[in-house]
Amino acid sequence: MMHLCRNLLRHRRLPILIFAGLLASLLPASGWEGTWPPETDIPVDPAVVSGQLENGLRYAILRNTEPR
Repeated sequence: MMHLCRNLLRHRRLPILIFAGLLASLLPASGWEGTWPPETDIPVDPAVVSGQLENGLRYAILRNTEPR
């Protein structure tokens, strides 16, 4: 009987978890449309080159001389 109860609980959890995951994926991602790089009082290294490609990909490049 105990084994049967455990199986029923396990099978009930799976649809609930799937439904919760689908519901969470439909929620809007708020806060993603901020400025980039983010506005801050920390100065950005002038050696960092940043930009945005035509497809929307943002990048930041910093030369690294280590390891050689």
